[in-house]
Amino acid sequence: MTEPGMRVVVLCGGESPERDVSLASGWSVARALLERGHEVVLVDPAAAVPLLAGPLTPGDAVEGSVVGEEPPLRSNRRRLRERMHAALTGGFVLDLLRDAGMVFVALHGGWGEDGHVQELLEMAGVRFTGAGSAACSAAWHKGRPQPCWARQVCRCPSRCCGGPERATLRGT
Repeated sequence: MTEPGMRVVVLCGGESPERDVSLASGWSVARALLERGHEVVLVDPAAAVPLLAGPLTPGDAVEGSVVGEEPPLRSNRRRLRERMHAALTGGFVLDLLRDAGMVFVALHGGWGEDGHVQELLEMAGVRFTGAGSAACSAAWHKGRPQPCWARQVCRCPSRCCGGPERATLRGT
């Protein structure tokens, strides 16, 4: 993935209900990159103060993050997305991303997986880990790739759609 001693920006947190899990993943990725000799900057593009840590150099202590019991409130999602968009399209966060040797996308759910973040990074000319925006977008909508997999003789489980109301009907 990276040459030794490369500056890597880890994007974590974000706007999805999986925000806390993404923050924990970001800190874990940062720790692993430091152990491999890289310089790390940890960024939560949806936070009021996006720079979480860094630049960290090998040997620096990395504390980590605790996964919360409740996801962010749905009513906060718009504000988090506005912050993410602003951070990824201008200002010092975009400068950090452009100056990095690589951006490690540790964003879970929402914009971190559906191609939004990847498309913004592509438009900015930023190198990042993972699939590009088109692949993320196609895979995010589970019904789109499933017929392609089936044509390639990949076994696909049957799908059903449901919401929280169905979960209560099943007693879970």
